[in-house]
Amino acid sequence: MSDGNCAGRRPKASGHLCSYVRYKEESIMLIQIRTSGIPGLGKNKFAVALICIMSALLAGSSARGWELGITYPPNPLTTFTQSRTGSTARAFTFDLGAILSGETGQSSLEVEDTTPLGFDASFINYTSGVRSVTLEWTTNTPSPQYRTVYCTFPAGWAESQTNARVSFKVTHRCGSGAVGFIRIDIHRLPVINISTSSISKTILEGTDGPQDIIQLSNGGDDPYSYVLTSTVPWLAVSPVSGGCSNAPVTVQLDYTTFALAPGTYTGFVFVTSSEATNSPRNLRVDLTVLEQMTNIYSITVTADRGGMIQPSGQVLVPHGGNTNFTVQADTNYHIAEVWLDDTPLGIFGPGSNSFVLAITNVTVCHTLHAAFNSAPQIDLSVSPTQGAAPLRVKFDPRSSTDAETNISYTAIDRESDGNYETTVKGAGAIIVEYSCPGIYTSSVKVVDAYGLYASSSAVIEVWGTAPVAELSTSSTIGPAPLTVSFFATNSRATIGHHIVLYEWDFDGDGVTDQITQSPTNNYTYGWPGNYNVALRITDDQGLQARTNVLISVSAPILVPPSVTLAVSPSVGKIPLEVTFTATVSNGSGTVTGYAWDFDADGRVDLTGTNNTVAFCYTLPGTYVASVRATDNFLLAASASNTVCVSEDCNPRVWISTPKDGAHVWGNAISLIGHVAPANTTRSVQFMYKLATANEWTVLGSPLYPPPHAYKTVWNVTNLVDGATYDLCAVAFVGDDQSVTSMTCTVIVDSNAKNCSAGIEEWGEIGNGQQVKTQKLDSRATTTCETSDGTFAIVPVGTAQSDAVMQVRLVGLNTNPLNGSACGQVSIGANRIVSIEGVSSLSQPVTIIIPYEDSDNDAIVDGTSVPVVTLTAHWYDSVSGEWKKPISAEVDTHDKCVKITTYHLTEFGLFGDGNLLNPASGGVLIGFTSEFSNRTSAACLTDGNPCSYWKSSCPPNGPQTFVYGFTNYQGAILTEAVLQNFGETDQGLTNYSREFAIQVGMNQSDFITITNGVLLPHNDPQTFAMNNVTCRYVKLIISGGQNTQGWALAEFAVQGALTADPAGHGVPDWWEIQYFGNFDQDGHDDYDSDGLSNIGEYECGSNPTLMDTDGDGMTDWQEWVAGVSATNANSFFRMEGCDPETNTGLFVFYWDTVTGRLYSVYSITNLMERCWETNVYREPGTNKRRAYTNEDTSAATKFFRLGVELAP
Repeated sequence: MSDGNCAGRRPKASGHLCSYVRYKEESIMLIQIRTSGIPGLGKNKFAVALICIMSALLAGSSARGWELGITYPPNPLTTFTQSRTGSTARAFTFDLGAILSGETGQSSLEVEDTTPLGFDASFINYTSGVRSVTLEWTTNTPSPQYRTVYCTFPAGWAESQTNARVSFKVTHRCGSGAVGFIRIDIHRLPVINISTSSISKTILEGTDGPQDIIQLSNGGDDPYSYVLTSTVPWLAVSPVSGGCSNAPVTVQLDYTTFALAPGTYTGFVFVTSSEATNSPRNLRVDLTVLEQMTNIYSITVTADRGGMIQPSGQVLVPHGGNTNFTVQADTNYHIAEVWLDDTPLGIFGPGSNSFVLAITNVTVCHTLHAAFNSAPQIDLSVSPTQGAAPLRVKFDPRSSTDAETNISYTAIDRESDGNYETTVKGAGAIIVEYSCPGIYTSSVKVVDAYGLYASSSAVIEVWGTAPVAELSTSSTIGPAPLTVSFFATNSRATIGHHIVLYEWDFDGDGVTDQITQSPTNNYTYGWPGNYNVALRITDDQGLQARTNVLISVSAPILVPPSVTLAVSPSVGKIPLEVTFTATVSNGSGTVTGYAWDFDADGRVDLTGTNNTVAFCYTLPGTYVASVRATDNFLLAASASNTVCVSEDCNPRVWISTPKDGAHVWGNAISLIGHVAPANTTRSVQFMYKLATANEWTVLGSPLYPPPHAYKTVWNVTNLVDGATYDLCAVAFVGDDQSVTSMTCTVIVDSNAKNCSAGIEEWGEIGNGQQVKTQKLDSRATTTCETSDGTFAIVPVGTAQSDAVMQVRLVGLNTNPLNGSACGQVSIGANRIVSIEGVSSLSQPVTIIIPYEDSDNDAIVDGTSVPVVTLTAHWYDSVSGEWKKPISAEVDTHDKCVKITTYHLTEFGLFGDGNLLNPASGGVLIGFTSEFSNRTSAACLTDGNPCSYWKSSCPPNGPQTFVYGFTNYQGAILTEAVLQNFGETDQGLTNYSREFAIQVGMNQSDFITITNGVLLPHNDPQTFAMNNVTCRYVKLIISGGQNTQGWALAEFAVQGALTADPAGHGVPDWWEIQYFGNFDQDGHDDYDSDGLSNIGEYECGSNPTLMDTDGDGMTDWQEWVAGVSATNANSFFRMEGCDPETNTGLFVFYWDTVTGRLYSVYSITNLMERCWETNVYREPGTNKRRAYTNEDTSAATKFFRLGVELAP
């Protein structure tokens, strides 16, 4: 039993058990049945005292005099309400005595109209066009004094305003001359609105009609109170009175119609209000009572939040009758789903606000239900918003909300060009890297299951010295088809660096069309238009630069093709398979190929010569799919069409890997299934069978959430080679409901790797290695996914012909931590991705590598590496160094890193293991100096070697940096890494030189662990820290290569954090919280209650109080008893129940904990000393124990329960 197991338990009806307790080695509870309770007097007294104190504080806080910026309430201004009837004048009376209370001497006020309405002060001469008057007041004149100002509203002005506001600026010319504003609100008078004017209802004789719901709303600005009355006895309303302001009020109509005879009845509900201008309003109710017959059918009508169906409830229809229903969405909602007898009626989405359904020729009972949807609300946090390139920024929309809890995915547009480059599932945080200096307005949107979204943006400022991109062309204008040569040969990196990559966006749509390591390229434009060609270059540091050039293509001499695109279906639920058909006409040439972009991301998803293709959508949204047709003259034309995809309210399950028709072989074929909506799923089970068989075979154990993807492996080597097998996934939702996917058919084939749709996959159980070989389709984007969540996504055009792609999980990293991975920590297994016969890529490839964070603490499991610092690198086997990919983004929702790369090789995940990084718990306590906020001391531990610290110029003596750790933690340090920086890109040599690293258990006494001279280059330099334990780290820079200033890029210490660096047995933060110092040892007993400090920490009790919860038992006694020392309602006791029927036996219960021995004793006379032992030293089991008194010979009997520590 944990401490909380008995917390809050109350004695049963038989009474409270009074007790005395004898402590030392044994705690005893004396039991006698009686009926008194326990008053909670202590806490009640405390609450009363607290309320009295607060009341006294409030009573003494009255404001006096004039305060700058205060907007005065109706006193000293009389209450004012402006109606909506034409031109009128109102008088405003000011109590100047109240305004100037406490002032002395001659004072004056200047009243200035700040509106265009005009006003008149009748007690002075008012000059047209002058907006101020002076009101004199002295202390000799009795107070209060009133002055009247007349404000005239032009005809029609008041009627056109909603919550209008008139402001007068009042300046006090005595004392400080403060300025305040007096505001008068102009409101529309309240108006009663009713959601419907009439209700028609049919019920069956001898029954009470089902409830109806109506809504009252307000057409004005001011609230109104109302009274509801019914004119007939069979109709009741609830509530009968209330108030209505901005939010609608729900009113329930109840029908007591059991005694009504068959016939037609009419009643009214009147809404009256003394404030509303249109009072009274009424609602008419027409009721038809049908005679009891066997041919009357009911239609049960229900609706979710966000709308209604009228009529609602139980609607009765005679045999063969007809009836109409109106489905109406509320404001800011749309109809999401309508079901008749669990069958969906059509496709609904944004814009579907009203729907009329006619049910005809009713011959059975029905159910009708509607669901509604509203847009999500985004709550976005962004950090950091500025820094040196490459800058890692976390966009976190996880606090976003959706009334229907169906946020489907999050997307980010980093450059506000309309191209959302990154998408993650749910309201997931995204960590992206900005490698090009500049100012970005980045936009993030959260999208729900119906494509509705909410967005927010943030401005990101990226500093740094970037390479220079320059682009020239062979021509910039000409008729289609126009072939242009591009030259980036004049592009250049900063001193000491070189350009490693050129990314070409030939059509200016924000998507890379080709990547090269050469600065020259060619492209043919087959369609007239203006193309803003973009070039992005990347240097060996990962820094980037962009440039653009405009290409104008005029109309061709020949006639280009004309294209139209048909889609079927155009709307539906995920997973939605859509057929696309392109129709070409009127061209001079013959179409030679089609390029398809199904998801409007600017990337070609499929190429080929077929004009009809299919694509499956698995994420909700509105997609503008497009096709580009090219003829033999290289002339091209495009067409597009829209596909609307939403998520079904009812669960759907499908298999994404392997594809239908795939040939498979191996002992670890990856199976991946999906369920939407994901939050409805309890588990998923894969099954398979021979295509010719009837019985399914269960594959492995059920798979449990987290949602979205369910993964396992399948050994097919023991199945029939050459046979066809069916696969399916069954999702279990609710208590007894299951949903089965469509069947996926595969062929078990030992020659799979040589087939066009072949997959061969092997796993070596026990060492984490796995190999998947898959045939690549050069005409379509190919995704290779393994069961551990590794993806390799190869776009169209990467390989010129079909080839074999291989993804290999090779286990933990064995390569040296050098190059771009120097000073970082390797995470998990490395992956090797390769394509047979492909040595260089013409398109960027996406690699997705998962990481583990099962407890969602934003720390990679089994490490001290913060998720926010995760990145990926590729290993250059030629140079023997790790290098940066084009980009690496962290998806914290699906817990993976998405890499964009132009190399296929070995990839690894890495993180910043620097304990001084703020994300790891490091705290910069103090430093000597810094040159600017761009070269600040904070740059030393940010994990970015391109940012750096620079001292003041010249430095004023040795420069020191003192670090600690959050929550008073300490650290065990293994090594330190210093990365020098000389500002060589600016022609300087500001390298740091002499250094020392010291540690201490306090901020006064430091010892030097390592010191020496730093080399004048930018490569990391490592120094041993000898597993020293400390609470504080000090870095001292005492000299440099240049006396005008010293610079340093990174300072890192590796090792592990420890909550108890002194080895006291309790965390340091706990010692500070209770003792204010580190002087106590864990085995000490500060409060002398018998429980050591370690015991107090484990129990959660206060080590400075003998009785933490004030219940009369010391903390040690409650620890022995196995109850909570922090909960006064948790105490050691037995509970008795009523006698068993006809037996006279009593049953007693108590909670037990392991590590304790329990004994039960009884006696018939408390004056005696000889107790009978009923249970002796029975071990606790963390369960409730029951004891039955089977001795009924005694009229009265007393029991006691004892507990002691087990030896």
